[in-house]
Amino acid sequence: MPVACALGVDCAIAVYFDADPTAEGRDYLCGSMTSDGHTGVDFAATDYATMDRGIAVVSAAPGRVIGVRDGEPDGRGQVDPETVRTRECGNGVVIEHSDGLFTQYCHLRQGSVTVLPGDTVDTGTRLGLVGQSGRANFPHVHFEVKQNEVPIDPFSGRPQDGCGNPGTPLWAPETAAALPYFAGLPYHSGFAGEEPAPERIRAGDYDDAVVTAGSQVLVLWTEVWGVAAGDLVRMTITGPDGALLVDDEVEIEATQSWWYRYIGRPLVDEAPWAPGQYVGEISYTRAADSYLWTTTTTLDVQ
Repeated sequence: MPVACALGVDCAIAVYFDADPTAEGRDYLCGSMTSDGHTGVDFAATDYATMDRGIAVVSAAPGRVIGVRDGEPDGRGQVDPETVRTRECGNGVVIEHSDGLFTQYCHLRQGSVTVLPGDTVDTGTRLGLVGQSGRANFPHVHFEVKQNEVPIDPFSGRPQDGCGNPGTPLWAPETAAALPYFAGLPYHSGFAGEEPAPERIRAGDYDDAVVTAGSQVLVLWTEVWGVAAGDLVRMTITGPDGALLVDDEVEIEATQSWWYRYIGRPLVDEAPWAPGQYVGEISYTRAADSYLWTTTTTLDVQ
């Protein structure tokens, strides 16, 4: 693993390698968790709060450092490509391995790079921290593998020659086992006492939101990596007495790598919210294979 994190907890694979040589981006399983021409795998921090706490970027294999850059500022939200022209990788590290193999790590946090050109590194040597430097619109590390200058998908061991082709993953067996394919992963959810703004959700501003008995609205929100058109998302809020307060289901209209939604209920007739524990449940059903993924979050109203 090029990052010291737990998938689905404090990080997620946001974008896979584009295995399709045509203009239609397809990941190694022919899914839509990629973009056209993407030559690496993006390991994303779940939000800015997690990025700020620090996720280590580490060497995926032993080798020798041949390139380093640091000092580029970290962005927040969308980045104008013109402002980072020729510095798209941001703060990064390039490592040379054996047999013509190279790995590159991009978008590291400013000031976090810990190695220098010429350094020898082992598997797991810390290189820096996940950031958002260079041409990056969310906090992540872009991990890229090249064999004799040709980008290779670590999940298949193949170049961009078509999705679904059999291959041999470059990951060690234990690493592959820790990297199940995610498509449709609600990875970041919670409650709020106001209509949530997407940039504040990603910044982690609502992670410890306080909702009081007098809050004018009760909101459940979620972020999802890798939604596909036709997938279903159901969100419910249950009160302390077990009563279902909100039940909402929506069909995803367009395939995209990141998606968010919130549901809520206003205070009725100024009657305060009953004290106790409220439960939010998010259920994600993939249209392709009917796979169901469910997560819950709770809120204590005093």
